[in-house]
Amino acid sequence: MFETEGDTLAQTFKTEHGTIRRLGLITFRIAMILSTLRLMDSQDFIKSRSRHCEGEARSNPVVCNDPDFQTSMEIRKVILHHAAHVFKQLPQASASPKMSLFQALPTQFDRKKYVEIAAQLQIPGSTAEKQITRFLNAGLLTKQAHGSYVKNDS
Repeated sequence: MFETEGDTLAQTFKTEHGTIRRLGLITFRIAMILSTLRLMDSQDFIKSRSRHCEGEARSNPVVCNDPDFQTSMEIRKVILHHAAHVFKQLPQASASPKMSLFQALPTQFDRKKYVEIAAQLQIPGSTAEKQITRFLNAGLLTKQAHGSYVKNDS
C-alpha cells in the first residue's frame, strides 16, 4: 500500500522526500492519538486511573487497533491529496544561473564566447570566470589551450 503510493508520491514530489517522510510520521501520530482517545473513553482507563490515584502505579502500553489505524490512513489520504495540490501550485524551480551558463555554452568555446554568453544571461564576467574554473575542477570542462575549452561527454 505504501510502496505503490510512495512511487506515485515520489513522481509527484520529485525531490520532496521530506514531505513523504513527514506524512508517515503524521499518520503514526494520528493513529496513536486516536488509540489514546479510545483508551481514555474505555472503562479500563477509568479503573487504571483510580488505581493510580490509590498508589498502584501501573503502566499499560497503548496499542493501536485496526479501526484507529484505518481511520488514520483515511486522514493520511486527505493530507496527501492536499500536499500534492499545494506542491503543484508552487512555481517550478528554474535552472540555477550557474547551470544555465554551462547549458548555454557550445561544445567548444573560448574566453570571449563564454564572457559574451554570460553577459546575455546577466552574469558578471568575473563570476563567469569563477564558474568556468569550477566547471574545470568538477570535470565538466577540459582546457585545450590558453582560453580555449571543450565540454566533456557526460
